[in-house]
Amino acid sequence: MYSISNQKTHYPSFYTRFVLAILVAVYIVAEGQISPVNELIVASGISITLLFSVAIVMVLINYIHLVSILLDRWCPWSLSWNRRLAYQLLFCTLVPVYLDLVLIKSFLWLFKLDFQGNSCLLSEFPLAKLLIYLMNGWYMKIKTGHDYGPTPLEPERAQVFEGVMGKKKRVFHVKELNYFVRQSGTGKASLADGSIWFIDITTRDMESQLDPDHFIKINRNVILAFHLIDSYTTNSKKGEVILKPDVAFDGDKRITRQQFQDFKTAFIKFVERQ
Repeated sequence: MYSISNQKTHYPSFYTRFVLAILVAVYIVAEGQISPVNELIVASGISITLLFSVAIVMVLINYIHLVSILLDRWCPWSLSWNRRLAYQLLFCTLVPVYLDLVLIKSFLWLFKLDFQGNSCLLSEFPLAKLLIYLMNGWYMKIKTGHDYGPTPLEPERAQVFEGVMGKKKRVFHVKELNYFVRQSGTGKASLADGSIWFIDITTRDMESQLDPDHFIKINRNVILAFHLIDSYTTNSKKGEVILKPDVAFDGDKRITRQQFQDFKTAFIKFVERQ
């Protein structure tokens, strides 16, 4: 239980990563060589080294790519920047450096070459580390720039709504709204004074007109004001809100899998603003 007291990324495609692996591998193998690159590629010994270099670089690039995506889901930058940075340095920098050493040793062992006396430690390995650092910096820039960069103008939020109860009509301010529930094809707005008014609007349209800093859709039929929520439970990327004791609500409190990460991130930000 957590108490008060799923962006699409813009990472490079597989094709881009594959081409990058080839270019980096060619540069690593050719760096420091006297012969032209075209002659090195066709040389029998160099061609085998190049093939394994492409494989090693591809493993490193795809490892960083996949782990970064997993961290985006588990610990997004927007949730805790310092903690995510620590995880990024550990899992996407230190682990790949060690993995590169293991792969280089495996390659040299396979061809019965001396690891200590080989030039890999002086040339290829430093370049591989540089690739790892640059790859992490690139992915951090992509994701943090996407999360915190310039955003389009926010849509105009509704300030008042018109509710109906029998023959009565009432215009109420959004500040009076506690929650919105869609049931049996009818929208119901519960206000701070305990009254309920019918509104002819869908949950999606209602969500688009409310400020996401103050309201959250927890499932397809329920939108809640954050100030009603005391805590929440979680179970396999789904959850359920726990409302404050004085809140009268008999609707669906479940947080769907599709909404859970957005709910968690927005709820934490709401608590931080208090």
